[in-house]
Amino acid sequence: MSVYVDSSRTIDRARLRLRLDDGDVAWRRSAVLEAIENFDLVPVSTAVLERAAEPFPTMIGSLDAIHLASARLARPELDQSSFATHDRQLALAARPASSVSGVPTS
Repeated sequence: MSVYVDSSRTIDRARLRLRLDDGDVAWRRSAVLEAIENFDLVPVSTAVLERAAEPFPTMIGSLDAIHLASARLARPELDQSSFATHDRQLALAARPASSVSGVPTS
């Protein structure tokens, strides 16, 4: 469940950078868990890992490659549709095959 790991790491970075108190950290973790319950999670299968290992048009990290590969394998029409992100590198990786929203890519 990489979305949980990624979200937890982000909250932990915010805890350290913003000096969040325990109550704020607990609230954020609870909000993330509630949001994840509404997601359609895609298992990280061999097919996802193989797609994530393929070249992308720009440098992206392993988790971003897994997220993009999961989205494209779960919903093949996304290759010709849209992809939403706030991460510029991920948007650039998704851009050649998708209309990207959430962050400028040019």
